[in-house]
Amino acid sequence: MLNEVNEICFKKKTAKPINKIAGLSLYETLSMALGKSFEPHLNTNVMDNVLQSFADPKEEVRVAAKRT
Repeated sequence: MLNEVNEICFKKKTAKPINKIAGLSLYETLSMALGKSFEPHLNTNVMDNVLQSFADPKEEVRVAAKRT
């Protein structure tokens, strides 16, 4: 599932800010719901997406990254 989120929300050349925000919200929700059980899923893609979102040109994506 996380691979699909990565492809749809972050890697498409036409990834819209709303898709990025939705992906970040999903990461946040899974992290809160699963706690330490989510840690093994924090692969390179998840961390890369969160870190790249801090430098996104759209402010709303940067705000969502700070919340995550």
